[in-house]
Amino acid sequence: MALHSSAPDYEDVAPYGVSRESFDLMVGYHKLLFKWQRAINLVSPKSMNDAWRRHFVDSVQVLAHLPSDSPAVIVDLGSGGGFAGLVVAMCRPDLQVHLVDSDMRKCQFLRTVSRESSLGNVHVHNERVESVLSEITPDYITARGFAALGDILSFAHEAYPSGIEAEFVLLKGARYEEEIEAARQEFTFECDEAPSITDPSSRILRIKNVCKSFK
Repeated sequence: MALHSSAPDYEDVAPYGVSRESFDLMVGYHKLLFKWQRAINLVSPKSMNDAWRRHFVDSVQVLAHLPSDSPAVIVDLGSGGGFAGLVVAMCRPDLQVHLVDSDMRKCQFLRTVSRESSLGNVHVHNERVESVLSEITPDYITARGFAALGDILSFAHEAYPSGIEAEFVLLKGARYEEEIEAARQEFTFECDEAPSITDPSSRILRIKNVCKSFK
């Protein structure tokens, strides 16, 4: 069965400072997603009818929560089909973006998109997140649909037991409040919430100053 989707529209991403060049890269990425989705379940099949908004526009909003004028190292956990990390890399060539996923086929897809887009700032890791975090010291950790907030903070604490200096920019669904409450049973942290532009029930969480609680 053929897949159909709303066409990429530059006006959807322009408000986030996305250049025409970056938009063109995203259009190519959009085409590759449809090509590979037929063989590999990169994203939910139900989301493909609105893939541009559900995945690409949703990922672009992360840009507003990253430094706009300084280089940084990003580690994107459970990258899957590349959302949100690969979109961030296309829009911000000054950032070094590490995409992490344990699925070899998904990593092959990420490398293909990176190569065909001539991205020099993308590093794909076919490893578990704990291994990558122990090898890299990121400025920001991003994730979208990867794991519960408490689990993400636990992965980071395991890698950096003496303290987590990285900030987290996480795209979370409707149960974000439950995740925050559960995570506070084990960690103390500052958390800022921003509404999602693609789903009014979702939030972007920006978390910093994370410490393990010892009760």
